Amino acid sequence: MNIQLKPLVNEQAKLDAHIQSQHQVTYQTTREKRILALLVEVGEMINETKTFKFWSKKPSAEKPIILDEYADGLHFLLS
Repeated sequence: MNIQLKPLVNEQAKLDAHIQSQHQVTYQTTREKRILALLVEVGEMINETKTFKFWSKKPSAEKPIILDEYADGLHFLLS
């Protein structure tokens, strides 16, 4: 599988610009919050997979839920 990141980065830049104009913030002023959001989203994805929960008998979340968390994290990674 070959993933082309440039188009994704370009689309994320458009989304970032839209969000910035809607909320009167800048790329620079949101840096720390975007980093925190990335960490939170990665944590949420890991939590849904339950791969680290050796003590739990509950199964992982369904694939669409895990992929949704993955996509959220990808947005902040690209940002």
